[in-house]
Amino acid sequence: MALQDILSTISAKAQEEIKKIEQETTDALARIKEETQREIAKIEQEHQAKARALADEALRRTRMHARAEIKSAVLRKKRQVLDAFFENVKQKLKELDEQQKTSLFQKLAKTLPASLHNATIITSPSDEKILKHALSHAGLAYQIEVRETAQPGFVLLSPNVEISHTYEEIIKRMREDIETDVAKILFEHEKN
Repeated sequence: MALQDILSTISAKAQEEIKKIEQETTDALARIKEETQREIAKIEQEHQAKARALADEALRRTRMHARAEIKSAVLRKKRQVLDAFFENVKQKLKELDEQQKTSLFQKLAKTLPASLHNATIITSPSDEKILKHALSHAGLAYQIEVRETAQPGFVLLSPNVEISHTYEEIIKRMREDIETDVAKILFEHEKN
């Protein structure tokens, strides 16, 4: 099986998993919004019976509180969904076979600068062979330092630059991007 076929298969599976999780997230968020909107309607009906002056003030406070509660509930659910998703991503990264890991490292190596003065790449013993192959494939010749305590993936260090491609850092960057996008989607109506 050609490397491109493997990459395509991995990419297709990843896209399929992302679409599935995105759909689950969308469905969950729709349910939360529907439930909270029903709750808002219920709260508004209860306050309409009060005197006009008191009702206006109570309604204002209730709406503010309800929005905060809705936002909190949505944020909690978003956090739960994203936590589960990224735990799954972390597990999938740990389960990569050698070909998949090689492909990942080659992609990551291509993002590194062509050369940096006094730069070293730190990696774990289990990733050393794959990293050497990926660097060679990318035409890079950095010194590699193997550390028993290194996280899976690798880190390029120089006096002025640090580029971390550890699995934890990759997931962290993905999470930041996705959380920003999700927040924009969930709360864009608040701008109006």
